[in-house]
Amino acid sequence: MAFCAHALGLGPNADMVVGDASQDPRFAANPLVTGDPNIRFYAGAVLTSPEGHNLGTLCVIDTKPRPAPTPAELKRLNVLARVVVNELELRRSVRVIREKQQLLDMAERLSSVGQWRLEVATGHVTWSDEVYRIHGFSRETFEPNLARGVSFYHGDDEAKIRDLIGIALATQQGFDCELKIDRADGAVRDVACKAQCLLDDRGEVSVLFGVLQDVTEEKAIRAKLERSRTSYRLLAENAADVITRIAFDGNDGFISPAIETLLGYRPDEMAVLPPLEFITPADRPIAAQALSDMRNGAQYRTIQYRAVHKDGRLIWVETRMRAVQDAAGKTTGVVAVIRDIADRKALEFAMADSEAKYRILA
Repeated sequence: MAFCAHALGLGPNADMVVGDASQDPRFAANPLVTGDPNIRFYAGAVLTSPEGHNLGTLCVIDTKPRPAPTPAELKRLNVLARVVVNELELRRSVRVIREKQQLLDMAERLSSVGQWRLEVATGHVTWSDEVYRIHGFSRETFEPNLARGVSFYHGDDEAKIRDLIGIALATQQGFDCELKIDRADGAVRDVACKAQCLLDDRGEVSVLFGVLQDVTEEKAIRAKLERSRTSYRLLAENAADVITRIAFDGNDGFISPAIETLLGYRPDEMAVLPPLEFITPADRPIAAQALSDMRNGAQYRTIQYRAVHKDGRLIWVETRMRAVQDAAGKTTGVVAVIRDIADRKALEFAMADSEAKYRILA
């Protein structure tokens, strides 16, 4: 029965537009069309995961027929759909990172982080079970030594690890690096390698001791997070509405370039102003109360107030706030979308004035 079910049937990353559902054979008899909520217009973009799974749709619905969106509008809907998928992937990635960190802490407590040891005098090398696993070997199939251990490093990283080991032994200083290795099965993995020198009674290096961790998934997630941040910033910088982030600790502020169109200030000029500075004094309590509510646990707030343009004009705006939380669930700030509603307010005032005059005449 759902319109979205039809959109999902079109395949990954598809979109579907219904200008007037009452005239569309697929939906004319649909209870959502013939009764509440009386849908007429529908435009939906399929939300498709990177693995190709359709998760749902991002859709725009109206109770009156509308002309087909322009190609630019439909493209914008599809861009927003990708942003939604990125948000879902971002949340999943953050959850995976958190779980990985918990597992890593447990692994460190139980000494399951890979450990290796080089006896300088004899050249003897020992690996822990985790180092064998990282390389794709077992104790029964491989006997480690320095030359072969170094040879597993990928491409130019082989020369890098040789240099790091040589410098460590010469300077008695350890090292900390991320390199790539070639596993026994041919897979290339990212590894974090840390080492330190153990000195004997004469103050000379007797052992180079290190730990090894496979960070392939973590590195991929970090790259995905960075791509997501870039996508969000690109969207914010090109959106018609003003998008801003307010951090309660005073850090990590952001305001999109659209602020210059709305209030005449450049983003760098707004960055040095307190959050309520551009609101007319009479309306500041409204915004202050909304921010207080967000600090105290509210997830969403929508407020209207008069903002002060750089040239002194007052402009009616609407701000929609959403809480930003850290991994512990504590609200650390808000993301807000600010929109010019001057035309809407002018219409409201005109209607109210007309109604008042009608009552007087009546």
